[in-house]
Amino acid sequence: MRLILTAVLIISIIGCFSSCTINKELILLRQKSDVLFTLLTKEETGISFRNKVVETDSNNYFTNQYIYNGGGVAVGDLNNDGLEDLYFTGNQTDDRIYLNLGDLKFQDVTLSCGIHTGHESWSSGVSFVDLNADGWLDIYVCKAGHNKSSENRRNQLYMNKGDGTFFLDKKSALSDPGLSTQASFFDFDLDGDLDVYVMNYPETFNADHVRKKHDEKANWASSDNLYRNDGKGSFKKITEKSGIGNYAFGLGLITADFNGDFYPDIYVANDYMENDYLYINKGDGTFSDEIKNRTGHNSQSSMGIDRADINNDGFEDFFIAEMLPSDYKRSKENMASMDIESFWYFISQGHHYQYMHNVLQVDNHTGYFSDVSQMAGVSKTDWSWSPILEDLDNDGKVDLFVTNGVKRDMLNKDAKAQRKLLEKKKGQLGVDELYNSIPSTKLSNYAYRNNGDFSFQELTNLWGLDQPTFSNGATAADLDNDGDLELIINNLEQEAFIYKNNSSEKGQNSYLKVKLEWPRSPNVNGLNSKVEVYSKGDCIF
Repeated sequence: MRLILTAVLIISIIGCFSSCTINKELILLRQKSDVLFTLLTKEETGISFRNKVVETDSNNYFTNQYIYNGGGVAVGDLNNDGLEDLYFTGNQTDDRIYLNLGDLKFQDVTLSCGIHTGHESWSSGVSFVDLNADGWLDIYVCKAGHNKSSENRRNQLYMNKGDGTFFLDKKSALSDPGLSTQASFFDFDLDGDLDVYVMNYPETFNADHVRKKHDEKANWASSDNLYRNDGKGSFKKITEKSGIGNYAFGLGLITADFNGDFYPDIYVANDYMENDYLYINKGDGTFSDEIKNRTGHNSQSSMGIDRADINNDGFEDFFIAEMLPSDYKRSKENMASMDIESFWYFISQGHHYQYMHNVLQVDNHTGYFSDVSQMAGVSKTDWSWSPILEDLDNDGKVDLFVTNGVKRDMLNKDAKAQRKLLEKKKGQLGVDELYNSIPSTKLSNYAYRNNGDFSFQELTNLWGLDQPTFSNGATAADLDNDGDLELIINNLEQEAFIYKNNSSEKGQNSYLKVKLEWPRSPNVNGLNSKVEVYSKGDCIF
């Protein structure tokens, strides 16, 4: 026994020296060369948006477990000047629109645009979409939060008038009254116009409530909704008829063709114990959840999701973020252990296999996906929110960026033990006392370079993306039209981040820009289109 313990100790020490050596090499590399990304200041960009959340006796984590989910961000050319503009959503602050002036400088035009989402409501996700095919992008804002008034939480559709202003379409059938986290616009019936899937969650957080699958019935007030576009601005809710009625805590949503039949499908990443949903489009106006037939397992607390072809084989893969820390100490402090008995009980009730780590699902060309996250080295990115699969260094391979951090470590086991002791001494604790007992730890986001062999190298520090923060919604776009992708991040309690990408300045790689136009179709921007470019036998995208 002594020999075995000694061997383990030696291996641990060697591992520490190896890790330290790698970190020193990364630091030296960063000092010798320019970083891939540069964090711009609000003075440089003109963007000072700060999403804030104030805990109260009635609105706090214990009454609203999604209080720290943060806000989304959308990017698109709202005024058709060839520059990508930005929209940030706020939880307890007004949403803001920033017009791109060029050279990564922006102007806040929210008030002059006629946008007023109101801080009395709680904005979550946001989408840019040309819904009436007039050549101008409209804005769809999802509403959620701890708000019992269904009127204050109705989703908002702002129509672009083409003169720099928008008007709120109060009569729109898309004014969904549910607690909505995000929406995805797509042409599910291939009739040429855009339909929309709206992802909702229940008012009550029964995270531990176990439901038998064969007795399950959708709670229609909380279900996700599918709206069919019947033309001329008319939408019809066909949730029940389409077969997508559900009851879950959806946090991630994408629409894409997962089985290669050209009909776009729907993937919903669900928090807590409920499975993710992979709704396969049957081509007759209905969908079938085939998550168990097409994946071996999914994340247990699924958060954000993104899709891309990570191995250049022409088939799209996808990544889902979870909450498992890579740091050993944080993983022991903040993550519950897998309960074997509960795990198998969920399986016996018809649920899918679910594990507490990120998943990177690779398409096997058969309609079945295999999780390679642990082999790829991307299974642990802490309390994550928005993954971005994009080629960040312009080398022809899709890289991975993940936003990370939660305002308070609510699952911290030591903090829970301290609260119990305080409650024994003092009785019921006030909000301030509760929160003073809970750690608040800012963390850096994660960035991985694709090595091209189903492995990724973590280069957060080397790429200049290591600023600690609470980051939530994020996107990537070429904001300065130089051929590389900037990162745009909506933070909590801190100004939004704009990272300038320096790939083009380095001059190492080329790029190709493609703009899709379908002038004879209501889907003028060609949403859900797929472009394949081959180079030396590889499908780049």
